[in-house]
Amino acid sequence: MKIKFSKPPTSPDEYNTLKVNYAPAKRPISKWRFRIVLILFLLPFIVFGGYLIYKTVYNLFFINAPGYLIYNQITIKAPYDGYIEFIKKPGEKVSKGEIIAKINNQVLENQYKELASNLQQVKPVTPLKPSPEMLKSAKELYEYRLKTYKEILSLREKGAATNAEVSNALSQLNSAEISYLQIKSSLESNNVTYTPPISDNVRLNELKSILESLIVKAPQSGTIALDFVKEGELVSKDSDLISIQIDNNIRIEAFLDPDKSKYVVLNKKARVIFPDGQSIEARIVGLKAQTQKIPPVLVSPFTKDGLSVVVELEPLTNIPENFRVNYLPVKVVF
Repeated sequence: MKIKFSKPPTSPDEYNTLKVNYAPAKRPISKWRFRIVLILFLLPFIVFGGYLIYKTVYNLFFINAPGYLIYNQITIKAPYDGYIEFIKKPGEKVSKGEIIAKINNQVLENQYKELASNLQQVKPVTPLKPSPEMLKSAKELYEYRLKTYKEILSLREKGAATNAEVSNALSQLNSAEISYLQIKSSLESNNVTYTPPISDNVRLNELKSILESLIVKAPQSGTIALDFVKEGELVSKDSDLISIQIDNNIRIEAFLDPDKSKYVVLNKKARVIFPDGQSIEARIVGLKAQTQKIPPVLVSPFTKDGLSVVVELEPLTNIPENFRVNYLPVKVVF
């Protein structure tokens, strides 16, 4: 049996030795289309690989750590209940002793006016000599006011009490002391003069002190960082009112890998880089004795997960105005 195969065509335009004229393609294939698609597909891998190479080379020559700016802030609390008549806005500069807020409490104002009017109209009917019981009560009140004043002084040293609260306690202490000394002097002398009841005088002085404290003044010069309430809103006693940022008390905290702590030398200079690339010089002033985890806001995909040593620095030059923000993320290069 013999099998004979057909001869293959020598050209795609030939069929069974006959020439076939095909029409040209309706849409010519672009050679650049495939290349563009390929470039777009590979571009993220190229950029990511380049960034990895940059980070690796950069970390070989520079020791850097994430960190942030920390401003000392004072939070002022409301001295008493009322509604906000006036309050400073965030960003405004204030000086020490400047009025930053006013609280209106019409009930206290009416009580003060009524009590003051009643005390002015009181006339003595018969001479009244204080009794030893009154002296004892006045002494106990004075000792109580003195104890309260010392406790508030201690709280202010810890940052848990404001100057307004200290002033209020001092005013109450002075009123109690004056009343106690008046009664003591009256008992020791033969000339007895009529005085209004001690409770009325004490209450009047208390109301006056509270009303004066409703005009809130700045304890330090600085910038208003936050206002926790707005004008016209009601506030309760000891609620947060306003926060003042002290501009001349700035520090920087950087979170460094423990294996690189050998590069931390006191008074050594470092460079602080802001988000837009600007930088200033800073000086290492301390190293916290306890490690901490990096705050989540500073964690990046290339940051090691674990504990870090906290390096404290102070800026050697002025920080740009637009970067004077508490807890602003920065990068520190040692």
